[in-house]
Amino acid sequence: MIRALKDFVRTVMANGAVARQLAEARGMLRSQNINFFPSGIAEKAIVKYLTSPSWEVRNIGVKLIPRLGNPTLFDLLPPILTDHSESGIVRRNAATAICHARHWNDISCDAIERSLRDRYWEVRSEALHSLAALAKPSEHSEALILSVLFGGHPAAHEKGPADVYRRSTLRERNFEVRAACAHALGALAVSEQSVEALSRLLADSVWIVRYQATIALAEFAARNDTYKALAADRIRKVQITPECSVSKHPFGQTVSRLGSDVLKGTLSGHPEELRHLYLNLKKGWNIVDD
Repeated sequence: MIRALKDFVRTVMANGAVARQLAEARGMLRSQNINFFPSGIAEKAIVKYLTSPSWEVRNIGVKLIPRLGNPTLFDLLPPILTDHSESGIVRRNAATAICHARHWNDISCDAIERSLRDRYWEVRSEALHSLAALAKPSEHSEALILSVLFGGHPAAHEKGPADVYRRSTLRERNFEVRAACAHALGALAVSEQSVEALSRLLADSVWIVRYQATIALAEFAARNDTYKALAADRIRKVQITPECSVSKHPFGQTVSRLGSDVLKGTLSGHPEELRHLYLNLKKGWNIVDD
């Protein structure tokens, strides 16, 4: 069966069909306004791209779905995200597309949650960003993120003792996923468990993780006055290493500001004032989020 499929792909590639399809798909992706295409044409093209033998073409099809904005195509994304036979890049972009399309229902929610355990780190990272953008703060959302960081079933992290996270081993090895966990906790945390988990990330060996955890802890405190003083104390103690002391580095001045502002309560109740301070790692190590 696998040999037959490979022979089919070689045959298609040989006659140039995939090359032509890839050129067409790239042209549509570069189009300033995909809605200029006649009604139904773009939808049919996207469906065709998603069944292409080329992962590059399928990847473009996934990227085009939120740009077209047709709700009937949104439901095609969750099965792609959870299909482990699909290319990791395509699955990663399916998670991104769900976020961009603002497509949040039981099916997409389940797909995002399952993807938090994906073997490919970029899928886990994008799933966390989608969860942060689309879900609501809750014990369940918090537990999902804690399970990524510390392992175990999410149910084991609901309503547990906060001090456990002061000594538990961090299971997530990829620093970008740890950074994404921090970002997601900033948006969705509801308990002291997250304060302790973020405090662990404030001591991470990678400064990017420490930075994201600093913003996340401040955002959580801005949503919940109960943890305002504790967050300010932890933020003031975060380590600024020599790597963060270069000219125009965002870390030092951000930590200096947050330690006092959170304590004073000047950001209390307005977490949106903090969200633009997160680093956007897709653009660069020192580029704050949009």
